[in-house]
Amino acid sequence: MKVLIVIGGDTKRFKELGGDSPSLPKLPLSYPFYGYLKNQGIDVEIVSLNFESWEGKSKPRFNTIFGYLKLFLLVPYILKFDFIITWGFIGPVIAFILLPFCQNRKIFTMVYANESSKLKNLFSKVKNSLFLKGLKLCGGLIYMTKEQIEQVCNEFNLSPERVFHLPVGVDVEYFNEKNNSDFISPEVLKLPLKKYVVVSGDQLRNELEIVNVMEGSGLKLLRLTQSVKTQLFWEDWNKNKSSNLEVLCKAHLSFQEVRYGYQNALCVLNLVDNTWQPAGWTVLIEGMACGVPVIMNQGLVTRELKRYSPSPPLVEVVQMLRKEEIQEVLKKLTNQPSYAEELGVRGRKFIEKNLSIEKTGKCLLSILYDKHPI
Repeated sequence: MKVLIVIGGDTKRFKELGGDSPSLPKLPLSYPFYGYLKNQGIDVEIVSLNFESWEGKSKPRFNTIFGYLKLFLLVPYILKFDFIITWGFIGPVIAFILLPFCQNRKIFTMVYANESSKLKNLFSKVKNSLFLKGLKLCGGLIYMTKEQIEQVCNEFNLSPERVFHLPVGVDVEYFNEKNNSDFISPEVLKLPLKKYVVVSGDQLRNELEIVNVMEGSGLKLLRLTQSVKTQLFWEDWNKNKSSNLEVLCKAHLSFQEVRYGYQNALCVLNLVDNTWQPAGWTVLIEGMACGVPVIMNQGLVTRELKRYSPSPPLVEVVQMLRKEEIQEVLKKLTNQPSYAEELGVRGRKFIEKNLSIEKTGKCLLSILYDKHPI
């Protein structure tokens, strides 16, 4: 079996986080599709369209257009593979390109959301329509949650035989390891001197909303981000702030520093709009794998976790921005250390049982072997 992975970003980084670098965690958007398949003896190759930065953000529109045009030149190369795995809008585009060759069923696309929550203009509506038509041309659609599968089958009239479930897993072993202080900066090592809360991730987060929730809590904030823009926001805020909220935010901390930040935190505060896609999933499972409590608002992600257990080991808040409710939870975690510790231990066991990255790799392998191109 020959599998081609088509990505938008850096190939070297994808391989490192897909298992090639033993000092880095195996990440869910790399490892199951690359390292795990290689370990099972499958021939895997990667090609990049080079229109995303390391932060996962789009480069100038010219790069995106050039990236998609590159696909036409790659057709002879792509046709040599048994499966093509890709993400988002790339899959539908390849499906349209391969349709004249009757090879579009080779494409398996990881779909984050069935539609955007922000269809503001005619262009976005046309793009969404093309996206849905392209998805129907693919051989397989892969979703993180079963709720999305139910939606796409019912509302978009897709055959259940072409829709698959692949939950996002986490490298439990890596996030369980102890930290070597030689690889951690002094400012990060000092974090446990005061109780602090971790807010991690960039997608669909609003920094001012984080300020609103954290102000007056008496806790420090560690803001983990890959975005320099987010770091600059907090640098400016620290200079001009009118409250006593302490914030440490530095983009691109090492994975050892991120792990240390998680493991020594009071909790992970994971407030994100997950009404239309499972945003915040990776942050959630990394925090739980580190054995610390996680607070998350109700939504697609928490509903999915309840498929594994009616009462998943996290603190679920009703509203994303209800400050009083969240601060009551923070007080309880602060004042009842045994409760916080017990919740963290249960969370780690939950992840080990249900969402280790090796288990998700087996799911992908099953998809490829059981469902051959039509």
